[in-house]
Amino acid sequence: MAKILLTKTRENVKPAPQVASFSSKGPNIVTPVVLKPDLIAPGVNVLAAWSPHEENMNYNILSGTSMSCPHIAASAALVKARYPTWSPAAVKSAIMTSASRLDEDGIRIVNSPAGNIAGPFDYGAGQIQPTKALQPGLIYDITVQEYVLFLCRMGYTTPDINSYAPNFRTCPSSKELPELFDLNYPSIAISQLKKYLRLNRRVKNVGPSPKTSYRAVVQAPPGIEVKIVPSLLQFNALNETLSFALYSSD
Repeated sequence: MAKILLTKTRENVKPAPQVASFSSKGPNIVTPVVLKPDLIAPGVNVLAAWSPHEENMNYNILSGTSMSCPHIAASAALVKARYPTWSPAAVKSAIMTSASRLDEDGIRIVNSPAGNIAGPFDYGAGQIQPTKALQPGLIYDITVQEYVLFLCRMGYTTPDINSYAPNFRTCPSSKELPELFDLNYPSIAISQLKKYLRLNRRVKNVGPSPKTSYRAVVQAPPGIEVKIVPSLLQFNALNETLSFALYSSD
């Protein structure tokens, strides 16, 4: 004899969050110097709106990237509402740099169901923390022109780029183009490290304090040497922008 029991909500499930087995994972095979994924967000067993057209239901329990996407979109809307003049790249930077690689118990996030420690190709910058994204401290911004030059370096043609930037004329010579890994992205990925590499980033101080300083702390992969120059950034005003270089060698 079989029994059908009422469903119950399970509380305090540990560990949480975890990276779901169906989560879209890296690496980025098209542009390896851009780390993917960027982030993870809640997307398992989410109570969501449902069209009643076919099944006469207004709500359903759903899982997937289509469930995590609204969480990211809402976080972006929250940041944009606080900072209406920020570019999409600045909003994305705030969400990424405020994300966490630790679960609610302060332990590194794991993959589900295996339980092994997750890494950047699993969670990117980590699990979103929308309220912390409202005060990121620093942002990595990217201009339209920088995106265009990035596409030029990737080998896109003028007609290709015109579909994104109608006023674009022509790509500079390859010698004048910045390296792909110098795109001012909030994460760093090096696909082929050959002895020595230098890449550049710039950050803007968005508060709360006009005068503040940030010191670089590096946890390099085994066998890799990483150095940040300068290791200390000292800001004297809001919206001030400073640059740093990352040197890496094997």
